[in-house]
Order: sequence, then structure tokens, then C-alpha cells
Amino acid sequence: MDIVDELDSEEWVSKDNRLEQQSQLAPETFTNQLIEYLYDHTNKHSVQYNDQIAKCLLNLPVATEKLTKLSISLVRGYSNYQPAIDHITSVVDDLEFADVSKLVYPFVGRALPPPPSTIMGNHDRVLDNTSIRSIYRARKSELNSFINELFDSGDLNKIRGAARTILAIDVTELYATHNRTVIGKLLRRNTLLKNARRDDDTIHYLKEVAVNTFKKLPLNTDKIIQSLLKDKNETVQKGATAIYRGAMRHRYRDEILLEDFHKIAFERLLWMAVDNPYDRMENEAANFFQHPWDEFKELAAEQMDGVVGAAAVLSEKLNAIDVPEKIIIAPTGLEEIEKNNQRSSVNSLQGALVAWAALGASAKGEAGIKDFLQLYSSLPDDQIQMQANVVAHFSKLMIDVRSMQLVLSDLYGALMHGDARIRASAVKVVSDVHYKVRENFPV
Repeated sequence: MDIVDELDSEEWVSKDNRLEQQSQLAPETFTNQLIEYLYDHTNKHSVQYNDQIAKCLLNLPVATEKLTKLSISLVRGYSNYQPAIDHITSVVDDLEFADVSKLVYPFVGRALPPPPSTIMGNHDRVLDNTSIRSIYRARKSELNSFINELFDSGDLNKIRGAARTILAIDVTELYATHNRTVIGKLLRRNTLLKNARRDDDTIHYLKEVAVNTFKKLPLNTDKIIQSLLKDKNETVQKGATAIYRGAMRHRYRDEILLEDFHKIAFERLLWMAVDNPYDRMENEAANFFQHPWDEFKELAAEQMDGVVGAAAVLSEKLNAIDVPEKIIIAPTGLEEIEKNNQRSSVNSLQGALVAWAALGASAKGEAGIKDFLQLYSSLPDDQIQMQANVVAHFSKLMIDVRSMQLVLSDLYGALMHGDARIRASAVKVVSDVHYKVRENFPV
């Protein structure tokens, strides 16, 4: 055959697939002698582009051992040639695990997008985890041991490989097996992963595994996280916040089916935000609440009492900012600036939490609106800022004539209030209400 004559020539190019096509269209033209000749070429390092020869042979009557060797060679080279993949998954039970372990990373690469640090623009590759799952089902115990070895190595590349493997296989049993290891390495990375940068791909994949584990096993994972938070370590705190925030990720305007992990994450983030409300830049938990997502209105309705309670705690923290020190020192300009920044951060978070409460009240209908108004009327007289924040969100309740009628009395009372902050909030409500509702205001 003319094609065979070109194998050792410089004219042979890497994308020349004529041999593969010939094996598919006319396999009878390949004699046993020719098949042996081609197979021998795949073992010659001097021959370029023997992947095309291997693909050709996979369509021909070749001994199973040789097919396996060819398939492993192709897959290790990150080839997506389906006959090679199909052959490996059909014989995976019979392979030495030393060979299986060499196929893990290529199969993981088929199941996951590239690491964030290597993505340039959008990737349009079709992702498929069928092959890596086949290996997991067939060699579960050995693969778990392999993943453990990668985690225990201390090598960032190997740890990243272990995390990517878990993500690619994506089964609850595997997440459960490595749950404590993943959470521990992520939250204690300053000690266990000293060389990892904050934006390292290894940290990214550990975080993704932790988030997925929390979604699948929320109670168990939350228990592990809370046990580590007892260290009162800043890195642990930030890592835990990242897991809870990651669990609340959603597509804009997509309907969300509330699950246990949503409820647990929401509560944890709520009190993490309230525990340290003074620095908006550093408090990722507080940042989550800065925008009340409509997609979570049912969750806001369910958690309304907790949100209101958290907002009330912030009133106490606002008052504490102005409590004089036991040792009186003349205030400096910097101290006053710091206090003003703290007041601003606490007030911003309180306003955001009240917005979530208003979202929940609106979702509950008339009963929720009445609960929200009862909250307003029950606030102590000295909590002026809290009252102003509650009034500011009356507009979120006034979505039709009936809800307007429920709110109007308290709104007019706020417009006539003795404190300028509450009056200003009430004036803003009038301007924020939808014009179709506002035109029904009594003159």
C-alpha cells in the first residue's frame, strides 16, 4: 500500500488519517503480515505520529493484549479516540492498577473544563465523565487508595489531581470518603498547604469539592466545618465562609428548589455576617446579604424570624460603637473616622437584612406583611436607626392596592415622625413605590 510506504518518509504528517479510514472502509485489505508490520511501527520511537497507526489497528482483528497496549498509549496521550476509550473500559477489571492509575488524569481531563488559570475565553469542549466513572465502579477500593496517596503526598499538583478526580467522578460515596480530608486541607491551608497561593488552582478545586460535598452531605459537612471553626483562625473562617457562599451560588432568574444545604448555609452566613459587621471589604458573609435575591424569596420567608433577630443584634452593635472606653483618652481624628466607618458598615448590613426580611414578608403575602408591620411597631423607641431601616423597605411590601392599604397607616405615621431619619426613609418609600400603586394613594 502506498500509505504504508510513506510511514518512514518525511512526507507523513500528524493529521494524516488515511490509514484509519482505510481500516474502517476496507479492513480486509490488511493482512496479518501487514497488521504485524504496523504494530511493530508503534513500538519504534523513531517513527513519527504513530497515534494514527494505533487508531488504524484498533479497527482491525488484533490480539486483546495488543489492543490494550495501543489504547493505553492513545489515552495517556490525551487522545479522545472513542474505540480506545471503549476498549479500556471493557477490560479495566483485568488491568494492573499501575496501568489504570496512568489513565486517571486523562479521563478526568475529559470530564472537567480546564483549570481557571489556563482558560482563555470560553471553552466549547463536550464534557463526559462516563469513562472515569467506569474506572471508579470497577476499581473503587484501589482508586480510593490512589486518591488518598495523592492527598497525603503534600505535593500541590498531586493534591489538585486528587480533588479533580473526585469532582470528575462526582458520586456521593466518594465525597463522603474524603470529606474530612478535603475540608481540613482547605480550611487549614496555611499549615497544610503553605506554598499554595490564594488564587492557586489547587485551592480552587479543593473549594469546589468542599462545596459539592456540603450540598450532598450538608449535616455531616457542616459538623466538620464547625469543629474546625473552634480554632478561631482567620483562614479557617474565610474558608468556611467560601464553602457556605459557594453552596448559595445560582443562575440569575433560575428557579431554585430549596434543599437542606440552602437553609444551613443561609443561617451560617447570617450569623457569620453579624459576628463581624464592621468591615464590609473583608466580611464575605455580609457581602452575600447586600442584595436580596428574588430567587431566594421562599428561603427569606422561612428564615424571616432569624433575619429580624440578626438585624436587632446589629442595633446593639451600633450602640456599642459609641460606648466610651473605661480609660478615657482624647479621641483622635483617625479614631473618629474608624468609628464612622464601623457605623456605616453595621448600618449597611442592618439595612440589607431588613431588605431580606421584607422580601420574605412579601413572599408570605398578607400574613407576612402584617408580621413585618408588627415588627416595626414593636421596636423600642431608642432603636431609631433600625426603625428607619424598616420604614425604608415598606415599598417592597406595597405591590398592589390591598398591600398598600395594609402599609399606609404606618407609612403616614413615619412621614410625621419626630426623627428626621425616619421621615427621610418614609419620603423615599413614596418615591420608590411603583407608580401604578402610588396613583391609588388617598389624596
